[in-house]
Amino acid sequence: MWIDSNRIVSAGRGDMEPTWEEISAAAGDIQWRAELMANFWSEIAEHVQEALLCIEDEDRVGITNELDGLSNACDACHMASWSPAYLHVTGSIVDGWLKNLPSEHDVNEVDDNPPPPIANRDSMQQLWHNLRMAKLRLRNWQVEDLQEELNEMAPIVTTRVERWKGVAKQAATIVKLASSRQSDGMKSAYTDMTHTCLTCHAELVGTREILVPMPWDGSVK
Repeated sequence: MWIDSNRIVSAGRGDMEPTWEEISAAAGDIQWRAELMANFWSEIAEHVQEALLCIEDEDRVGITNELDGLSNACDACHMASWSPAYLHVTGSIVDGWLKNLPSEHDVNEVDDNPPPPIANRDSMQQLWHNLRMAKLRLRNWQVEDLQEELNEMAPIVTTRVERWKGVAKQAATIVKLASSRQSDGMKSAYTDMTHTCLTCHAELVGTREILVPMPWDGSVK
């Protein structure tokens, strides 16, 4: 999405007619990626809220189903978006696969060159801790503690949903404007979109310059 953002700026820069097709294609790529992530987080948020409702009804079966669904939703997002290193797919494992050798089950191999630690990983680990503790509280039927674990998850998850939906919405606006070759409003949509990206990066990624989209500096106002 960093690449897409910079292509949008580059295609609109200068005094010549913007390359509308490239702007539309790049923004469209951002849109579907952001919608995918928003859908993952929306599913997680739904399970959290439904579990809280089940607690009010003292519905243990319902809570169990929602926590299982929550686990599955987290796993689906991890498989789709996490780096191979975080999924324990290391160089030696890949070498084995190329030789048709399956990796051992439940072996958390340590990567010799892991990706740099970022705040987002700490946030994910906190959510995972909340989920594990929620399942423990459910087994022991510690209702107040169970509710507390889910309430700690809710605002984090809701923020992720709102951010990804915001990115998708602004990207869709850029697609619409570029498709109709309209310049008015494009700078505003791009600025709002990348502001959301930068806000999230500052909070969860830290200083990684490659992830900073270029500011709007094109001929399109």
